[in-house]
Amino acid sequence: MKKYITGILIALSLVVGLVAYSAPAYAASPIDPAKTAVCDGVSGQTGGSCGKGSSVDLATIIKAILTVLSIVAGLLSVIMIVVAGFKYTTSRGEAAAIGSAKNTLTYAIVGLVVVVMAQFIVRFVLTSVK
Repeated sequence: MKKYITGILIALSLVVGLVAYSAPAYAASPIDPAKTAVCDGVSGQTGGSCGKGSSVDLATIIKAILTVLSIVAGLLSVIMIVVAGFKYTTSRGEAAAIGSAKNTLTYAIVGLVVVVMAQFIVRFVLTSVK
């Protein structure tokens, strides 16, 4: 059981690190000269207006990170539910193995509920702040 939890924590930390590493790319993207040229051509003047308001705001970045983390946590919960089912099936009636399988299933379902509630809470906060 400890191997499963360790593997899940390592995978989750890798995903969080990857998302945290790539998040600044959204926030500070350089202005593309080709895009500026197209905007100048569209608006007919230098410093065209088609690029204004198209920057990515903090709420969009938070939603993207939350979506990725929710997907990963949801997949891990489903995997743990399958592992719990496998443990229950292979328990052969042993009380300790059945108890371990039930605990794994309980914690996986609680984790899934926490992820869903976190998704609702953060999205509610982000929409009410605007």
